[in-house]
Amino acid sequence: MTPHVGRFFDESADREGTTPLAVLSHRLWQRRFDADPAVVGQPVRVNGRPVIVAGVAPPAFVGAMQLVAADLWLPAAMYPDLAPSAEASTIPMFGVMGRVAGRVKVEEAGARLTSMVAALADPGSGQAPPAVVVTPAAGFGVPVALQGAVLTLSGLIYVMMALLMAVACANVAALVLARGAGRSREMAVRLSLGASRMHIARHLLTESVVLALAGCAVGTVVALWLTQVLVARLTTPFQYVSYAIDVHPDARVFAYSAIATAAAAVLCGIAPIRFAGRVDVVDVLKQSAAKGRSRGSMRTLNAMVVMQFAVSTTLLVAAGMLVRSYMNAQSVHPRFDTAGLVASTLDVDHVGLDRAAGIRLYQTVIERLSALPGVTDVSLTRDVPLRPSQTVTVLADTDSRTRPFGEQVPAAAMVVSPRYFHTIGLPIRQGRSFVHGEPPRPLVAVINEAMARRLWPGVSPLGRAFRLNHTDAEPIEVIGVVSNTEEGPLNQRPQLTFYRPFPHEYVARMTVLLRVQHDPSRVFAEVRRTIRGVNQDLSIVDLRTIDELRDDLAGQRRIPATALAVVALLGLLLSAVGLYGVVAYGVRERARELGIRLALGARPSDVRRLVLRQGFTMVGIGLAVGGLATVGFTQVVRSALFGVGPLDPATLGVVCAVLMATGFAALYLPARWASRLEPARTLRSE
Repeated sequence: MTPHVGRFFDESADREGTTPLAVLSHRLWQRRFDADPAVVGQPVRVNGRPVIVAGVAPPAFVGAMQLVAADLWLPAAMYPDLAPSAEASTIPMFGVMGRVAGRVKVEEAGARLTSMVAALADPGSGQAPPAVVVTPAAGFGVPVALQGAVLTLSGLIYVMMALLMAVACANVAALVLARGAGRSREMAVRLSLGASRMHIARHLLTESVVLALAGCAVGTVVALWLTQVLVARLTTPFQYVSYAIDVHPDARVFAYSAIATAAAAVLCGIAPIRFAGRVDVVDVLKQSAAKGRSRGSMRTLNAMVVMQFAVSTTLLVAAGMLVRSYMNAQSVHPRFDTAGLVASTLDVDHVGLDRAAGIRLYQTVIERLSALPGVTDVSLTRDVPLRPSQTVTVLADTDSRTRPFGEQVPAAAMVVSPRYFHTIGLPIRQGRSFVHGEPPRPLVAVINEAMARRLWPGVSPLGRAFRLNHTDAEPIEVIGVVSNTEEGPLNQRPQLTFYRPFPHEYVARMTVLLRVQHDPSRVFAEVRRTIRGVNQDLSIVDLRTIDELRDDLAGQRRIPATALAVVALLGLLLSAVGLYGVVAYGVRERARELGIRLALGARPSDVRRLVLRQGFTMVGIGLAVGGLATVGFTQVVRSALFGVGPLDPATLGVVCAVLMATGFAALYLPARWASRLEPARTLRSE
């Protein structure tokens, strides 16, 4: 791999005393340096330290991580100077990457490295040498905290695609089987002329392969186009890092597609081949014989239709719940005015400031931002409103001697400055807010109404106390009660929240909230300039309005809901086509029977009801089977639900109505055609 501009590190870059170097990512080079080649050799500041730009990485290179896209690379020797002071000596940040030589197995390489590390360990330390864990590069780089989510999401995608593939295969197999059953006379003629059954089987399998290859070719073209769209959306910044998910097709993807195509061709060809193998030449060639329909073939066709509707039911219910979750998230209304509210996250630890210096810096930032034209209020918070915050366990002090503490309940812990509630417009319902110069003892907190009702129902919480995590922790006295920050769906309880004062609860990374009178975007440049004036090395992260942050949170629910809804609708469309094809084939095969019914006095409406009843029987069985499968499948997406249970009656009712309407649309034309048969003409043709 060669750099896009400049050069990469050499061995001398990682020695102490050398000039610090940096390699920029292509994305950062374009975004922050306007793709200027002259940046190579120029100094830039990283966490307040000057480094020299050595080069720019190629556009496609995002680093060794499989999920997180790096913005720049620094020599390992610079870590103690660049890491936050709280992390420099406590968090092991390095792993070793290498290539296994020759035919050495991964286990053997791990054993050799473990012995090497043991030989390097200090025998007088009294500690056992660490074991070496060798991880293949394919699994490297996904943070431990995200591995569960990544595996769950990947598994869900595979399950969705497998279900959609099953519906498509069943659909094609049903249509091919119906067509093959209609060709029973052709097969009988071929057999009577000397063709072997193996020859006919090869012929039918070839037709299935050609059909599968055509679908694979079209799907590949669509996939290549979609990856261009997905790359731009999946390599996007998310709060503090950029996620880079490689969705470009490679040899493995095409091999998987080829295997899936071959499997689909075989699956779709088995049923017609089995039917052709059972064709009775003499019976089929008799003029008085039926057209080759057998109960076995119709049972197979009906079973395929039932399976399609069962899968469609499962996908539709899961998609409906995710869509409802997205709508519920959109319907959450903050109890404070978000218009004109701007947030910007700062981290003083990255510029090497201790607690006292960090407090002074934040106070200076508040003072200078408050002086900007159009800014009416400024405050600090550790967690941006409407975003998930740190959750802890709290225990309420009670008046009972036999039970001095209440049950443990989860609550969100917030750290805010005294003017936080005034800045966002959250009213104080009882007691007071924090004040400047709040004494450090006793520990105090402001809680929301949901927490007050949960811990002390029916009584005033003022003056009462709660403890964190365990009974021997220092009590925290309640001095005030504020409104809940948001109103959600009726079945979504407000989160229990308590607020601790900054700087008594000191956090190096805080978010500055500004209330402005005019268009918030007009103050962005002035906010950056003001913060740079306080400390030029201070990083400014996520300078956006609260409304934009809220839209991003909703977007995280919109993407999976949209994807699953599209898959479910495709499955429903395929199911409807399959139902139409099977019922239409059945009506054609039963034309003689239906003609006799009409000749004996049956009304056209009776024939329509007969066809509709038989078709809706398949739809109903598919709904029942799919409903049972939904119980397990919705447990997978349960963590992504918001304001809706895993078995929501409204969603189930809508899905049933949609499937019934789809079934009626697919059955209407065959039923109408059956009711318009002319008995005399039908019987003469038979």
